Amino acid sequence: MNGNGLSEREKADLLLDIAEIGWWETDLISGNSVYSELTAHLLDLDKVGCGFNDFLNAVREDYRKAFVDEFLTIKEGITSSVIFPSTVGLGTGWLHAKYRVIEYQGNRPTRLLGILQPTRDPIKAADETNLRDKQYLERLYQYMPIGYQQIQMVYDNGIPTDYTFLEINKQIEEIRGKRRREIIAARGSAIETHFAEELERMTAVVNTNKHIEYDYYEANTDTHCRAIMFSPLKDMIVCLLLDVTELKLTIIAKDKAETSDRLKSAFLASMSHEIRTPLNAIVGFSEALCEMDDEEQRAEIVEIIRHNNELLLKLISDIFDLSQIEANMMELHKHEFEVKPFVRGIVNVAREKTDDKVAVLFDEDSPDISMHGDQERINQVIVNLVNNALKFTNEGHVRLGYTTADNNMLLFYVEDTGMGIPADDQEAIFDRFVKLDSFVQGTGLGLAVSRNIVYQMDGEMGVESKRGIGSRFWFKIPME
Repeated sequence: MNGNGLSEREKADLLLDIAEIGWWETDLISGNSVYSELTAHLLDLDKVGCGFNDFLNAVREDYRKAFVDEFLTIKEGITSSVIFPSTVGLGTGWLHAKYRVIEYQGNRPTRLLGILQPTRDPIKAADETNLRDKQYLERLYQYMPIGYQQIQMVYDNGIPTDYTFLEINKQIEEIRGKRRREIIAARGSAIETHFAEELERMTAVVNTNKHIEYDYYEANTDTHCRAIMFSPLKDMIVCLLLDVTELKLTIIAKDKAETSDRLKSAFLASMSHEIRTPLNAIVGFSEALCEMDDEEQRAEIVEIIRHNNELLLKLISDIFDLSQIEANMMELHKHEFEVKPFVRGIVNVAREKTDDKVAVLFDEDSPDISMHGDQERINQVIVNLVNNALKFTNEGHVRLGYTTADNNMLLFYVEDTGMGIPADDQEAIFDRFVKLDSFVQGTGLGLAVSRNIVYQMDGEMGVESKRGIGSRFWFKIPME
């Protein structure tokens, strides 16, 4: 075919055929219609021409009146569009017509020009679209990374007493660590770890426009969530759970890193001070010793140097122990030993360091038993506790003893009649470099080292104290 020989009308017809679009023209006065071959094909009409009624008869009967009313009310310059079912020939099915008035007599349209093409059943198309949208939303709802719970309230005499789970998605199964069949239709009282708190929240929200946000923890899976609860329908609750465990762990790790940096800085500052104090005394008094002839004064200075040597050695030893523990490098050397003579020996050594105002006592009611443990490390812990008790006890006594405890544990205790510890400080004293009285000699590391040693032995340590009455430090460790 030579396109150069086609008229403009023929070109237009060809383009419409290629696009599978038929055209038509109707004279509303005479009732005559002309149309393309495709239009005749779609409506099963005579290809030469037909009357308007023949054209109208191709429209399904229940749509004809609306079709005519549409023609008669068309506005000038406006393209109208109508979808209708056809009941004849190859046109059986749904057709889409678009048209415009091209002539008027007065205000009445007299000639229409339009196009016609096959289309889908709008009802089926809408149903398919709705089904597709529903399937999409269901899959989105099932696999979205936010937990969804639809909950029905349960009432007793008008008072909310429980609730059941109507619907959940897969994320809820992950968060709760339970399968769908274990949750759906189950009562909250049967499966919720924090049932009372959840019921209280739901009671506050149900049948209102309120919503609440709160932190939710699922112990079964060790999962932290941010929860949003609201009531979209009567007696119904929707609860959304967003898993924030990784975020929470990241925040905790960040806080730990920042705390670690602060502790390192504090550690270095305290170390500098604590080492410099005895070192200055050793250096200063050593120089003074060289220039002194008086034997009594020399003996006094030698005692000061010896004492500061012991302080410096104790500090270095504590720092070394603490470093080993924190690096998980401390080794325990366990063996079997008798506890009573071991503890009585510690008491005897302590008695030599005290004056007559403070009695060091051993609780003779302590049982005659043996244990399997690191005797040297246990000795280190007990001596630390006894020395601390002696520092803060000006008169009265310091009592050391032990007793058996549950789960095959042995509990050691050191009681004193000293100044006591304020309740707010009873946990802080186990931190590094914490000294409640800066005038009392010591590094502030003894209790931190002692508690960490006890932890390494799978034990625990604590204190009970009353200000002005005294303190009781204790620790318990496995006997085997």
